[in-house]
Amino acid sequence: MSQLRAPDARPERREGGRHGRPGARSHSAAARPRAAQPSPEARIRPQLLRTAVLPAVAVMLTGAAAVILTVRSTGTA
Repeated sequence: MSQLRAPDARPERREGGRHGRPGARSHSAAARPRAAQPSPEARIRPQLLRTAVLPAVAVMLTGAAAVILTVRSTGTA
């Protein structure tokens, strides 16, 4: 009944970093400084801009459709 035994203990993998990825490279750290992380506001800003633009685009398209339908129904053009 070997399948009922607990698996062998695995060694600590702390040197591997997160999810088994290699740890920080010390030889390249001095040669290339890390870029500063953007603030939370800077990360949210593009999403806010898209959210602010969508209603204006919807209104513009609705207005254009209303004009086209009005022109077609009156027969002038």
